[in-house]
Amino acid sequence: MTRVFSFASTFRANAARRLALASALGCTILAGCQADPGPSPVLAHLDPAERTALEHEIRVAVRKELRAELREELATELRKERSAAIDAALATALGERGDKREGPPRKPETDPSIVDVADSEATPGTTISTVDGPIRLVELAVGTDVVDRSPENIREHYDEVPDMLCCYSAIESREPDQSVVHVWRRDGLLVSRVELEVGKSPRWKTWSKQKPLGHWTGNWSCEVVTADGAQLGITHFTIGSK
Repeated sequence: MTRVFSFASTFRANAARRLALASALGCTILAGCQADPGPSPVLAHLDPAERTALEHEIRVAVRKELRAELREELATELRKERSAAIDAALATALGERGDKREGPPRKPETDPSIVDVADSEATPGTTISTVDGPIRLVELAVGTDVVDRSPENIREHYDEVPDMLCCYSAIESREPDQSVVHVWRRDGLLVSRVELEVGKSPRWKTWSKQKPLGHWTGNWSCEVVTADGAQLGITHFTIGSK
């Protein structure tokens, strides 16, 4: 049997010889042929037991090869489809379908390097949305502290950078287990996003704090948005020289 397995190893290593032997042994499954052309002259020197063992070895090897080739073809197709799907998703996300943009793609909104020009140039003051929904903003202000659940030192301009900034919001919520997000920005740059829980209440008070660095002067804002990004209100203020 050593000679049989040695012969089978040679068969695996030589693709042309393998196919010829498989055909001679009636193993032409690659061509869909099941006819037995009779014993191969190449294997005539083997006794029936050896030839049967070798036929089995060849069939196993051919089937294994077929499976490997089919897996590789399938994997290649899947890679192509996945790559096409990713390209399509990126194109949609970047607005490249029907509106091809020049230059590098825009960064995500949560990237702190994005500048919201309109926000950075806004006039100090507070705007509250009137859009109806399960939650509604009823009060919004920025001060330097919250005492007894009320904001203190509310201003639209601070000459010096405060030690602490507090964005206070009062929410009317018709449903339990809601949430809002306070989005802090300075000169249009994202500083932080703070998610806050909101319970069912006609006036649920909640606030977030921001500790600014000493050089963080400029145009500031704190925007209140829902969990899905809808704006409930925004307040603008300035720090430092006007």
